[in-house]
Amino acid sequence: MKKTVVLCLVWLLAACNRAYEFPSDITDNAIAENDQVIYSLSTESWSRSKTNNDEIVFTKHISVGSGSYSEYLSDTQNLHLASTYEFLRDGRLIGYSDHELKFYEVVRRDGKFKQVELSPAEVGDLFPGLDIVRLSEADGKTLTVNRLPFGKKTFLLLNDTPVSYYHYSFEKLSGNKPFKSVLTVDKAGDVFFSHFGADDAINPKLTVRVINGI
Repeated sequence: MKKTVVLCLVWLLAACNRAYEFPSDITDNAIAENDQVIYSLSTESWSRSKTNNDEIVFTKHISVGSGSYSEYLSDTQNLHLASTYEFLRDGRLIGYSDHELKFYEVVRRDGKFKQVELSPAEVGDLFPGLDIVRLSEADGKTLTVNRLPFGKKTFLLLNDTPVSYYHYSFEKLSGNKPFKSVLTVDKAGDVFFSHFGADDAINPKLTVRVINGI
């Protein structure tokens, strides 16, 4: 019995100290500048390969001077997206905004393409096993995150509010590429998220307070 308990504790410690690994299709199917993606009108899905004549071929470009947002251009229409990083998954075109800390999906409805924001539950489906922390849970300008009193803690900050975080960055901590709002911490303490260090009515500073708990 004691041996079983010890083994469980060893396994738990090892799991807590293991860095979170993004599902491979999220990183392997990232869309780079000048890459082409194809939308099939018949299957209503996205891919990289053209298979029939009812498809629209888009080429990705990164806008200059406007926050590096993505643009998808075709012979018939142009898509100006709110995301800065996109990937294909299960026939879907998913985008992430480095400025808004949100995830989107590009869909076609009533003959028009649009980018719709993913819900926290939908984002959770993309990242199994990753703790999703919603910014709407902040108490004023402080968001509390619990971690075990040992090992590492990886979590995703998801902006489910109308607040914009354009040109915000984390002070003394870097996110996990390609998503800057996926953070890994190995101790309790405060993490600050600010607009060039400002803390005022226009650009309030957010404090992510990591505490030891269960």
